[in-house]
Amino acid sequence: MNYSISNFRNLIITLATITSFSLNAQSPLKVDAGADMNLCLGDYTELHANISGGVEPYIISWTPDVELSATDIENPSVSPTIPTTYRVAVTDANGTIAKDEIKVKVSPKPEIITNNTIMVNAGETVGLTAEAQGGSAPYSYNWKPNTGLSGVNTADPTVTPKYSTVYNVIVKDNKGCTATGQVNVVVNGDKVGLAAGNR
Repeated sequence: MNYSISNFRNLIITLATITSFSLNAQSPLKVDAGADMNLCLGDYTELHANISGGVEPYIISWTPDVELSATDIENPSVSPTIPTTYRVAVTDANGTIAKDEIKVKVSPKPEIITNNTIMVNAGETVGLTAEAQGGSAPYSYNWKPNTGLSGVNTADPTVTPKYSTVYNVIVKDNKGCTATGQVNVVVNGDKVGLAAGNR
């Protein structure tokens, strides 16, 4: 079969067009805001606009503008006081738009009541108390320092302190929200121990 110069020229142009199309082809623009999350009231978290494909630069827009640190960045921080659904729209250089959303649930933090200050004599055993309320039961407890405590993961451990000591307790509820409290155990006659916190 004979090929003319014109045939070869057309073949070269066709191959060049196919090559150019392949090089310039882009994957579709996508944005993923991630899975819904739970936030404790008063805490902060970051939102994430995970962008792929399309053509840079991107224009980012988060809505609604509720407790957002910024509406036009990939990872704004948020601290909503009520459950809020945040929506993100990303526009690429070609004008293509991709959208996604994420719901931020808000859980109240627990509160904690302690027997703030207890006066004891040296060698006397005393009970510490941390009463949690609000938030989402059940609760877990963690006392520090743990020296001499009958248990560090209970609401009401006992202790027989040699020195005045400040005992701190962290309460965590079923949603992972926390509250802190403390009990000052003052041993009569020990003026140094309380100021030091613990030994």
